Amino acid sequence: MNLFIKHFSHILFILSFFVANKTLASCRDYPYTIGTEGRFEEEVFEVISTSEIKVLSDYQEDVIRAFSRADAESKIGILRFFYAFVDSDGIIRNPWKMSDSKNSSKIMSSIVMRGRCYEPNKFVRVTNVINNQR
Repeated sequence: MNLFIKHFSHILFILSFFVANKTLASCRDYPYTIGTEGRFEEEVFEVISTSEIKVLSDYQEDVIRAFSRADAESKIGILRFFYAFVDSDGIIRNPWKMSDSKNSSKIMSSIVMRGRCYEPNKFVRVTNVINNQR
């Protein structure tokens, strides 16, 4: 059993180099700006949202956590673009609940990741998009 664990950990270590190189592109030439905007081009309307989250360290766990948070904030940006309002306390709110609408899962599944990048020990960026062709 110890031999299996040893070989399995070596395989995971080797695979981590391939995954890291493929998914963690530099943000130097990242084509999307931070924020949420609507675009209309050639009969396609899309909302693009990019979020940036600071990374606490270069440990994989911290980078993964930052990507997850940036992904969530980018999706929230898209939802707020369509449905948000400011309440009496000045807080931006989205009135929809996941349980309120049959379309909630359809809307969430229509949001797709357009790109992501990582600047070591600085930040991650994630861009999501939704358009009228999905």
